[in-house]
Amino acid sequence: MLVLVFVVMFFALDYSQGWNWETLGYSGFWSSHGMVRHLFFNGFHPVVPWLAFVLVGMGTLETIGRLENQTLPFALFASAAFCVAGVVFALLWRSRFSRGPLEAIMRLLTEPRRRDA
Repeated sequence: MLVLVFVVMFFALDYSQGWNWETLGYSGFWSSHGMVRHLFFNGFHPVVPWLAFVLVGMGTLETIGRLENQTLPFALFASAAFCVAGVVFALLWRSRFSRGPLEAIMRLLTEPRRRDA
C-alpha cells in the first residue's frame, strides 16, 4: 500500500521542487515546508520507503516471533535471507517480464494506449 502511495505522490507532486539540479543544492531546506517536503518525499532518504521497509521487514519478523532478543548470527542470517529473496525475485521477474513492476505501472499510467488498427 505504501508503495502505491509513493507512486501516487510521485505523479501528483513536483519532485524537482526545491532542487537546483546544476549545483545539487536544495533551497528552502531549513523552512518548515521545505524540510517536510524533503523528509517525506524528495530527499535522499524519504520517510515513505523507509516506512514500507519497517512495516514489511519488521512486521514479518514480529509475525514469526523473531523480532526481540535475537542474536547477531540470526540478524545476519535474516538480512542475508532477505537479500537472497530479493535477488531470486528479481531474477524470476526478469525472466518473465522486460520491465520492473514499478516501471510497468508507471508506463501504464503515463503512456498513451495503443489502438489496434
